[in-house]
Amino acid sequence: PIQFKRNQDFYFSSVIDITCQQPISLTTRWFIFNCTSSICNTSIQVDSSILTTSGDLYIPPRTLPVGTYRLTFTVAINISSAFA
Repeated sequence: PIQFKRNQDFYFSSVIDITCQQPISLTTRWFIFNCTSSICNTSIQVDSSILTTSGDLYIPPRTLPVGTYRLTFTVAINISSAFA
């Protein structure tokens, strides 16, 4: 786990490397879950100014309440139906 103080900002960046001969489109999304004890199943909504649909995630200082969080990055790959 990585620990941040509430008055710090933090930035996560992803690198997606796909080799495919067919035309594809990618859909990316960050999810933020609040953790209680060892269970991290409560998804939280962040301010609309925080972009969660790109490969990078920036959280400004004092955005999240004090707590423990799990960040999950998902990538969906869509292959054109003409080539599937």
